[in-house]
Amino acid sequence: MPAMKLLVFLCFFLIIALVGKSQIDPYSFGSCVVLAQKDSTILWNATGFFLKVNSSTYFITNNHVVGGQYYIDEYMSVHKHAPPRDSFPNNIRIRIYDSLIGGFRWFGLNLFNPQASPKAISFKLDTNDPTSLLDVVAIPIDVKDTVSLRWTGRYAKESFNTEQMLYPSQDLFVIGFPFDYGKANLYPLWKRGTIASEPGFNKFYIDATTRQGMSGSPVVYRSTSVLTKNGFGQYTGPQTILIGIYSAQNYPTEIGLVTKMIDVYNMLAAAYK
Repeated sequence: MPAMKLLVFLCFFLIIALVGKSQIDPYSFGSCVVLAQKDSTILWNATGFFLKVNSSTYFITNNHVVGGQYYIDEYMSVHKHAPPRDSFPNNIRIRIYDSLIGGFRWFGLNLFNPQASPKAISFKLDTNDPTSLLDVVAIPIDVKDTVSLRWTGRYAKESFNTEQMLYPSQDLFVIGFPFDYGKANLYPLWKRGTIASEPGFNKFYIDATTRQGMSGSPVVYRSTSVLTKNGFGQYTGPQTILIGIYSAQNYPTEIGLVTKMIDVYNMLAAAYK
């Protein structure tokens, strides 16, 4: 009898957990806290998300989050010398979602292969132009590890809408974890930002009160209408479209930088079929 009661209790708890999860926006499961570490020492926190390309899965965050060239350039701009060796992360820990309400686990990724070569894939719009480097990296996820991501959202080809037209004054949402918000909260904040510059290029600015820690956040458009060259298309429910990744912010002006993700997706799709 005790065993039967325990089984009934576990089934009841699982049902409650699943019902609770159904009340949470599915795109909130798509943003993850990131801890950049040197061995076991935490250097900084950020945000990231998973992207499925063809049959492969990648973890997406900023180039500067993993100590790439953007980090080096920013450090030298502020300190007038190269960053010390101990300031570069060699691994990241990603907080992924679990099956129960409030449940999570930590998912570790080394940033270097055994041969000391970087795992993170960088992106240039022009391979011959070093200034075309994007503040984005994609870290391949081993197929056997994707089972752990069952409860964590993954963006995919269907997340984009290449027919959509963006324009200044349009609202977008940055879904991430500012400062230490992720320590006490499992799910991200949705920070509204208004497109503040011409968005026809691979990067554009938004007017938003974002903060440190939101670097690497997915930036989405959400509405029941989507503008294309044929006019506004109306939908019965909200459409959520992946636009880009949040890359940087200027606190005095409250202006943030968004890097479009469609080019990154296409480069991954073409190079790693």
